[in-house]
Amino acid sequence: MTTTDYTWSFGMGMTAEELSNFPMPKCGEKYAGIWFGWRAFASLYFLAVAITSIVQDCEEGVGAWWLIYLTNWTLVLQIVYLHLSAWITRGYLLTKRTPKKVPTHYHIAWILQSVLASATTLVFLLYWALIHDGGAVKFVTINTHGVNFIAMLIDRGFSKQPARMMHFYYPMIYGIIFYLFSIMHEYAGLDNGHKDGTSIYSVTNYSQHPDRHGIAIVCLVVFVPFCYWGMVYWGQIVDCCCFAGDATSAKDDIELEEAVKEVKEEEI
Repeated sequence: MTTTDYTWSFGMGMTAEELSNFPMPKCGEKYAGIWFGWRAFASLYFLAVAITSIVQDCEEGVGAWWLIYLTNWTLVLQIVYLHLSAWITRGYLLTKRTPKKVPTHYHIAWILQSVLASATTLVFLLYWALIHDGGAVKFVTINTHGVNFIAMLIDRGFSKQPARMMHFYYPMIYGIIFYLFSIMHEYAGLDNGHKDGTSIYSVTNYSQHPDRHGIAIVCLVVFVPFCYWGMVYWGQIVDCCCFAGDATSAKDDIELEEAVKEVKEEEI
């Protein structure tokens, strides 16, 4: 069975080729060390960003509310994903062995990448389109509403982890969880720190603007899947533009090996 047979699969199964390629970059095994270095650096970088963000919020007296925001939910998931994916690549570098079946931590990393492909895109777009008021932009804000998106572009573009078009439901589930949380936060009258009212964001002020439920649902049903599919196609574009020759060369090598094998068998 080829990789493309699984393109629209709902499941988490992998072909033997996908399983062996999972820890690798698209540029080949010889660059696996650099790929590990990138993932390890990115994981530590965003951990530092998160710590800086928490410290700044604490200094402003709103640190207790750091985890109510979608931005910070996504940042935490990205840190976990990058640490886990770096560990997976490091594990391959140490053993040079492919597992016989898909390990649980591979599944977790795969799900997290699917969620983050859409979530980082949405956080980037929604912040600059709906939330930013045109004032001064902090260093942390740039990293949590821009640099994190670029990091996922790199990860999805150059990772050999498979991407399933049907896996858009993972970021949708993530979005639904935050949507329900924002409703609970609003109608339960929970504190949101230094802001007026009880909504997490001005755009989630459902009690005064009930029509925003409709906007949220459209975002979940339309924009979340399209952001995910956009990331999947981005990976395919990188394949076509940067690695098409490598794929063709590898295919030719396999065909040549099979032809040589057939000739040897005929001689025997």
